[in-house]
Amino acid sequence: MPLWGRMLGTRDEGYERGIRCFDQGRYEEAIEAFQSVLNGGRASGVVKRLARFYLGEAHSALALTDGASEQAVTNLRAAIELHPNFADLHYQLGTTHLDRREYDSARDAFDAAIAINPKYSKAILMRGATLYASGEREAGLNEASRAIEVDPSLPAPTLSMARLADTDGNYGEALAQLKQMRQVEEN
Repeated sequence: MPLWGRMLGTRDEGYERGIRCFDQGRYEEAIEAFQSVLNGGRASGVVKRLARFYLGEAHSALALTDGASEQAVTNLRAAIELHPNFADLHYQLGTTHLDRREYDSARDAFDAAIAINPKYSKAILMRGATLYASGEREAGLNEASRAIEVDPSLPAPTLSMARLADTDGNYGEALAQLKQMRQVEEN
């Protein structure tokens, strides 16, 4: 056990098993282990807080391995229930819903992320992509412009290409350009 763990009194068999599973990418087993720590009465308050944190992280990590499945949505909702003020979890839920073409749910998730962090440029950008995909093309392009105002490092030329594609009636290409802006920003 690490020195900080001994100092904080975090020695707990279930917690340690959860951390091992989490570190090895065995997220379902980690979820079970952390849940057992939270449901048991022997762990210290510090251990329970850490287990709660890692339980949310395990749900989030598992959702990323599940792609845009219903299980990913379920895992992200479980993580959000544990950590409702983590804007990134709402963002991940939004992108999952967008990939599933569940535009109302995606918009709600991006709105929640932006409410937590009004300068969350990726969430603003993907809210724009969601609006665009749901048929509100001009509002979506305007939202992408707003994301660039918030974060000038976003690729403005890609937005220009999206606007050109939209003008030409190539809506699928315009949406692809908007989504590509996110990928460039994440690198």
